Amino acid sequence: MQIKIGVADVPRDLVIEVDSPDDVIGPLEQGLAAGNALVWLTDKSGARLGLVASYVAYVEVPADKAKPGVGFGR
Repeated sequence: MQIKIGVADVPRDLVIEVDSPDDVIGPLEQGLAAGNALVWLTDKSGARLGLVASYVAYVEVPADKAKPGVGFGR
């Protein structure tokens, strides 16, 4: 699942591929609540991404919809 993160003063979104939206939402909420200056996220491949917490503008989580069937078996 791809999660988009908007960063203040940056025209493009950061896109992180994760297994679950909780892999991004949990660390961000905890880091912001604790007043951390830097929040670390880990993507699906194990790469780590450090975000300056005060620059996170928004987080876009896509709706979890099942893909429509294709062919005669729908």
